[in-house]
Amino acid sequence: MKGRSTLKAAAIAGGVVVALGGAWLLSRSSRAVPSERDRGAQVASVASNGRKMTLSSPAFTDASTLPVAYTCDGSSVSPPLVFANVPSEAKSLSLRLTSVPDVELQISRRRSARDRAVHWTLHNLSPRLSGLPEGAASFAPQVMEEQAYAAPCPDGNQVRYRFELIAFDTYVKQPEAGQRVELPEAHVLGRSMLSATYVYELRGNVSLSGAPPQLQDALAYRVCGSVEWDCALARAPSSKDGFALSVPYRAATTAELWLVSPEGRSYGGLLLDLKGPRCRRDREGVHCTVSYASLASGRLNSSGPGGLSSGP
Repeated sequence: MKGRSTLKAAAIAGGVVVALGGAWLLSRSSRAVPSERDRGAQVASVASNGRKMTLSSPAFTDASTLPVAYTCDGSSVSPPLVFANVPSEAKSLSLRLTSVPDVELQISRRRSARDRAVHWTLHNLSPRLSGLPEGAASFAPQVMEEQAYAAPCPDGNQVRYRFELIAFDTYVKQPEAGQRVELPEAHVLGRSMLSATYVYELRGNVSLSGAPPQLQDALAYRVCGSVEWDCALARAPSSKDGFALSVPYRAATTAELWLVSPEGRSYGGLLLDLKGPRCRRDREGVHCTVSYASLASGRLNSSGPGGLSSGP
């Protein structure tokens, strides 16, 4: 009897194990098969971590400021780039430069059309390349230049730019006429990114002539872009000599100057033509001269700089 009970228990246990094993296999087979794009992302992650492919530049470090030479305010040439540890299985490289829509840019009210675009795209670069020189303009015949280098040219806001290097175990196909290039995401072997920020700023100063030796009032100004609500307000320390000026908009031609009393009430004020006879420009920026009398007695049809009430 005891032997029969033992055999019966063993049979039941075996059946449970078989049932559980079958259920496990069924669940494995019923799982969604990763898409080709997902498999490419997984391979890219492993390859990138294992091989540590890197993209760098001798001209700037990652997350730093893009040198002016590589923007529309400089020479408008592409920066030198260095490729390292490209996977040995790679058959081609793609390089692209885009602007990154981070939080600041998403909530900002102004972005030029140029800075919503791709700035540079190259496909089928040789994986044996160690990088690209400054101002790279000529490439091997097989290289597909989808987008020639368009120098970053932001207006009014800081923009983050991202260089991205992608290694593939295949080649990027030439698209049909009128079609966009499709990257073979399932064939990605590795990725590396390099970012930099850039903001347009015209620096200068405003000198005050005839100001009292002990100037108690603060100085303030605001520079507007192409629309009234898009303005940059700045306060300058009290000084009878004037103050520094920063113009963040390329299209800006005027600046509102104000005097602000110690109680915080603005009065006087004039509209300064940044391209008029009171101002001059050189390599250092824009330099303007304003008489204290004209500033103190002037009246603007405005309520004063942001948040300040105008006084009598």
